[in-house]
Amino acid sequence: MAIAWGVQRWSQAGTRTHVERITDLAPVLALILLFLACLLLTASRAAISATGLAVILFLGWAALDNRRSRWPLMALGGVLVLGAVLLLVQGNTLFADRFGTLAEGDSIRSAVAAAHWQAFLDSPLLGYGLGSYAQVNNQIMTQANAGALSVSVIQHNAYLQWLEEAGVIGAAPMFALIAVILGTTAWRAYRRPRNRILVVGLLAGSLIVLLHAAVDVSLNTPSFVAFWTLMLGLGFAMSQASSRGR
Repeated sequence: MAIAWGVQRWSQAGTRTHVERITDLAPVLALILLFLACLLLTASRAAISATGLAVILFLGWAALDNRRSRWPLMALGGVLVLGAVLLLVQGNTLFADRFGTLAEGDSIRSAVAAAHWQAFLDSPLLGYGLGSYAQVNNQIMTQANAGALSVSVIQHNAYLQWLEEAGVIGAAPMFALIAVILGTTAWRAYRRPRNRILVVGLLAGSLIVLLHAAVDVSLNTPSFVAFWTLMLGLGFAMSQASSRGR
């Protein structure tokens, strides 16, 4: 969102000089670097990877959509990469150590997914009730999968959790609602509404959430869910604005 804000401000600068533009963008750049440092300090492989992919896709789209801003956008990407490298080089080995255990984490997630997918198949329509994931996790624990399921409550697929707790009848409306909101927002963004850059930035932010939820439990945190709800609502509402604006 901060990057989208910066790209929009740069694009709307008009005839201002590059020095004036950079001065105007200083607060945005400070926010981006702050958020980048906080992200790296989490040492979350999924969050860092999802954010990196979303940022690359957004900057690529912005560069193709606005040729006049292509080189500044590439420069911004270079600044982000340089900032990440400096933080990694000057920081500790936490981030590198986390990626060193990637294979172990994948094996745990695979075992968790297999056990809970079978649990979902045992009650596919209505599930086991909202908030029942931890209890189901304990009930399906065996000697073979105990090592993986013991950390399942903090390391699993959020979509599988929704299916397991609410069943197809309860989860389908949630999936459909999210798809309708994001699909409508993306379609309106394609039709070039006002603040298109910010709308696409919000879509990129939602992409981070969707990718991260496939391997971690961020959507179990109320404050995180509330913020994503705000992002979905902002993107949907802003995409409704006509080119004349109201």
